[in-house]
Amino acid sequence: MGAKQSLETPLTIYNESNIRFSRGLVEKLQRERERAKHAKQEPTTYSGDGKVLNEELENIIKVRVDDELKRIREREDEVAQRVQEELFRQKISLTDSGASSASTEHDINELIERIERKYKSSVSSEIIEQQRAVISCYKNNSSRTLDCWEEVQKFKRVTRDAAQESIASLNRS
Repeated sequence: MGAKQSLETPLTIYNESNIRFSRGLVEKLQRERERAKHAKQEPTTYSGDGKVLNEELENIIKVRVDDELKRIREREDEVAQRVQEELFRQKISLTDSGASSASTEHDINELIERIERKYKSSVSSEIIEQQRAVISCYKNNSSRTLDCWEEVQKFKRVTRDAAQESIASLNRS
């Protein structure tokens, strides 16, 4: 009765793989590896249980934060360029309409001051709070950094919302 069930059939595995990776993925992985090499000056060290040490984690976080800041600065530069172009167009239209140069200059300076005030506004307290939450989570869960995904998502959402709000306020002006 149990003899038929106890017979084992051989399992044959064929090593034919049709997995292909996109060129973009391969390039992204290579850039990440190069970025990680430049970020750390000493070889990767692992604790006995195979986890990355705190210093390595801090280097990785620093690289990613630097990348995000670079992207934000690039967006700010793009917005500033668009504002300057708009100011130039407004200056031309005011000059063409026959307005006096003194009043035109005053209007342009007033507009520039208003835009600069918006750019000089400080980072919202909500962004700072979320940033601290992410850092705290990474410090408290140094061996389980993936547990901090919720804090990271909240931080990303808050910064994205702030950027959109800032752009919308510039468009309203």
